[in-house]
Amino acid sequence: GDTIDLSALTCSTITLTSGAINVEVNNLTITGPGSTALAIDGNASDAIFNLYGDEDTNDGSATLTMSGVTLTNGAFEGASGGAIWAYGNLDLDEVAVTDCHTTGNLNGDGGGGLRASGNIVLSNSTVSGNSADSDKYNAFGGGVVTGGDLTVVNSTISGNTAKANGSYTYEYDGYVYYYYGFGGRGGALARGSLTVTNSTISGNDASLGGGLVGLGTEMTLQNSTITGNDASLDNQSFPENPRAEGGGVVGGNY
Repeated sequence: GDTIDLSALTCSTITLTSGAINVEVNNLTITGPGSTALAIDGNASDAIFNLYGDEDTNDGSATLTMSGVTLTNGAFEGASGGAIWAYGNLDLDEVAVTDCHTTGNLNGDGGGGLRASGNIVLSNSTVSGNSADSDKYNAFGGGVVTGGDLTVVNSTISGNTAKANGSYTYEYDGYVYYYYGFGGRGGALARGSLTVTNSTISGNDASLGGGLVGLGTEMTLQNSTITGNDASLDNQSFPENPRAEGGGVVGGNY
């Protein structure tokens, strides 16, 4: 429930040298001076924030609230959330998430910029230039992946990519099973409801749902622009069933 106030900092950039900042309390608020005034740089070596929640009550209900900062240059290999991985919820206002990446065997996860098991709210924010690349299976959400609801208000999700590059085999009981990456799913993917208001979704690149993918039962788009997104076979590696669908939006169980 505490607030960390960074609004008086004038250093312009904080570069992390010892890995991600781990948040091990149920709820935390971080307030910065503005996304153009302060950046936290992951140094291309780890995620920037990991939200675990309190060790005694870690039930996925924790919320990390953040405003007035840029998160950049986060890199998470073999896992999710290049800038933030959250076992819980994220509430971001006037936050820029840029040039963050996840790579490796993502197995249906991803979130090159943001990944949360719960809900994500983006207000007055930008998620741009992030990527999720899988060398073995699927890559979901070049910019954002949420296991719950995704709400985007007065924000931009642009220039994010999700790509599956390879395949792998698994042998069991004398049989060999082949797994291929169906490809990338969207600049943003929500497994719960997806609501986009007064926002722009542009220039994202995947193979299914280049801009947005909503896997829940409800998708609402209001006063928003979805333009220049791409669904390309170049972003998937399943030779027997190549699929490139929904350059802008895909809804349903993909």
